[in-house]
Amino acid sequence: MWQYDTINGKFIPGTLPAEGNITACYDRLSQEDELDGDSGSVVNQRDFLRKYCEEHHFQNVRHFSDDGYTGTNFDRPGFLRMMEDCRKGRIDRILVKSISRFGRNTRERLKAVRELAGLGVIVLFEEQKIDTAETTGEMLTASSMLPTKTGAAFVFLSLS
Repeated sequence: MWQYDTINGKFIPGTLPAEGNITACYDRLSQEDELDGDSGSVVNQRDFLRKYCEEHHFQNVRHFSDDGYTGTNFDRPGFLRMMEDCRKGRIDRILVKSISRFGRNTRERLKAVRELAGLGVIVLFEEQKIDTAETTGEMLTASSMLPTKTGAAFVFLSLS
């Protein structure tokens, strides 16, 4: 878990307050590259998310990362810590650069988004311009990974 130090311009290990109003930034990459520690893509995602938070004046930003973990399941340490903090009422918004960074399994991704909505947590997928606070957010979240030959994807999915 990371906290962004705005004075020094770096992510630092951080602790979360007991409650609310935290914007969680989440990144993930399934393969590490030659850099020691974090992969280049994760560093790029982190920089993008930091800049986005600054531009949109999001306060109390915390960072969660899973470098080297597959997106096909949700058993990832950073993701699980973030979800636990959401369940404790500490986080009210999650920012992810792309829906594929959140997870590649459509059913599990939709299950997580539904749980987060039930907890009052908004998820923003910046690249796809999806905001789960909007009515169409869930439908778009479910359909965004289902391309057709024309490049369009329309699906109405119910997991009830």
